[in-house]
Amino acid sequence: MPKPDAAKKAVILAIAVYTLIFGALTLWKYFNFAYNAMDLAIINQVFYHSSLGNLFGSSIHAPTYLGDHFSPILLLLLPIYLLYKSPITLLLLQTVILALSAWPLYLITKKLLSQPWAAAVSLIWLLNPFVQNINLFEFSFLPLAVFFIFWSFYFYQDKNFWPFVALIGLALLAREDVALVTMTFGFLAVLEKRKLKWSLTPIILSVAYFILSLKITALFADAGQYKFLVYYSWLGSTPLTFIQNALLKPWLIISHLAQLPTLEFILAALLPFAFLPLVKPKNLILGSAILAQLALGSAGLSATLLYMHYASLFLPALFISLIYGLDYIINQGETTKSTILRLIRQEKKMAALLFFITVIYASLTLGPLPGSVNQLAQNGLKWTQTEAKKELIKKIPPQAKVAATYDFLANLSSRPDLYSFNYAFLGQRQFLSEDYQLPADTEYLLIDYKNLISYQLQYQQNPFYQQHYQTALAGWAKTLDGFGLIALNDTLALYQKGAENQYNLVTLLPSRPKIEMAFDIVISQELEFLGYNQLKNNHYQLFWQPLKITTVPYRFQLSLWQDGKKVKEKIYPLGYDILAPGLWPIDQIVQTDYWFSADKTLSAGDYQVTINLVAIIKGGLDINGIRSAEDTIDQLETLAEPIALGEITVE
Repeated sequence: MPKPDAAKKAVILAIAVYTLIFGALTLWKYFNFAYNAMDLAIINQVFYHSSLGNLFGSSIHAPTYLGDHFSPILLLLLPIYLLYKSPITLLLLQTVILALSAWPLYLITKKLLSQPWAAAVSLIWLLNPFVQNINLFEFSFLPLAVFFIFWSFYFYQDKNFWPFVALIGLALLAREDVALVTMTFGFLAVLEKRKLKWSLTPIILSVAYFILSLKITALFADAGQYKFLVYYSWLGSTPLTFIQNALLKPWLIISHLAQLPTLEFILAALLPFAFLPLVKPKNLILGSAILAQLALGSAGLSATLLYMHYASLFLPALFISLIYGLDYIINQGETTKSTILRLIRQEKKMAALLFFITVIYASLTLGPLPGSVNQLAQNGLKWTQTEAKKELIKKIPPQAKVAATYDFLANLSSRPDLYSFNYAFLGQRQFLSEDYQLPADTEYLLIDYKNLISYQLQYQQNPFYQQHYQTALAGWAKTLDGFGLIALNDTLALYQKGAENQYNLVTLLPSRPKIEMAFDIVISQELEFLGYNQLKNNHYQLFWQPLKITTVPYRFQLSLWQDGKKVKEKIYPLGYDILAPGLWPIDQIVQTDYWFSADKTLSAGDYQVTINLVAIIKGGLDINGIRSAEDTIDQLETLAEPIALGEITVE
């Protein structure tokens, strides 16, 4: 622990080191197209529109971000964004804000504990896995709210009323649900028997702001009401029925919360604090409403929430409770009846050591640093398809109107007309609020066909979207009408309106063509694999004979082998899902063409290629080690033995 005279310098140094490390990690992730969960793309495009005078404008969630969230703090940040109109500005700004939040924590702690302990708490903030997860997941306005909430508590603690109110006001500007935290300052004031102004002011201000914000977002939302109420539709169709069912049917709430993921969330949330917030839990009231907001959502509580930004507004309650828990143990616990606390006081050095070991352990097991190090070790500074993605983007004029799949959205978002292809695929806006079609003047489509598998995991596996997914699968390819495929690299495809096709991905043949490597393998009752032709540049033509109409969206695993060992594996949509399974004609042969590209992490040499036809039974989208969205397949049905497809040469 630093000495008192060095504590302030230690905090400043820690803030600087954190900023450098996580600033570099966010840039590394951005330049490798790994911001694929849409938030950064959506918010950066809102900033870009606002920089052009179209305040809060958006084409991804058209026409305005005000239909999503009410975040007027954007107007205060806009001058910074004008210096460099890029997602990079937002990522670095978020990193700096999260790092600087260690400073008000230092000041809050110093009022109760020694300067060395104040510096330690600041360091614990910077080591906290959830802080780091927020930093690497996407961009959100919530870290700004957290920064101002800490300052609000500092002035609350100091009993400095008007700065306290001003900081609450700044926190509220970040997003409408921040009111669920600032409101609870009033309840805390009641518990602490403060003057009426300390309880009534934050409650009245927050509730009024919350209601006003919901009314504003409802004005601009597709459904005419706050769109995120859909998360609570399991409790009823209106806010009034939510409350009625919650009060009159408590068993619904109990059964919703009494799940193993709820326990996992609670244990994981408390682990980085060594459970010390429970020692003096009064200040946890600051997180009570946010916890209810997360818990009552349709998905309920789960540890996955802690990998994203959803835990942001819960962190102030945990850290402030930690500080007061430490204060009780160190300064006020002489007369405690708790055997555990008496033991901690008796063995202070050992207890402190175990505490910091727990903090570091939690940081390394729940945070993104190990995943980032692993990703760097495996793929280096530039990943396999990074250069190919950059080359495709270079072919698109800066002001062209583009629809893109997930990986490309953030890097394309500094333009006025950008559309997310998942809505075009599904034919529905977010939460199925209304029908959706790409604007007729869309000029380019930038598609990573692996996202067709992401759509299956996102929509087919979710009961809310299942029916729409089957309809979408049968008709989404009409979106390609009038576009020509002008560039292709493995699953990456760039289409231009009115251009001539340079590649044919799926071809219907009236009769059997010449097949160099014929197999005639009946894979299932629905499909027969006739064989393949291997052409130059890793170009393969695969031939299929439909035997029966099917609704199964087949996929195939491409595996690379060397010296009898499998070294790489990737799953592709069969026929790019351009021709839906139910539309494969049984009186014709289907030819699917693939141009496979080799992974740059492979060493030079020849690799044997095999495919397996598979069907995805169970899976979903998850958050990986660097806090990007990732396809997760939990159950895969293999429909055929591996079929050899010759060799691929890696230069």
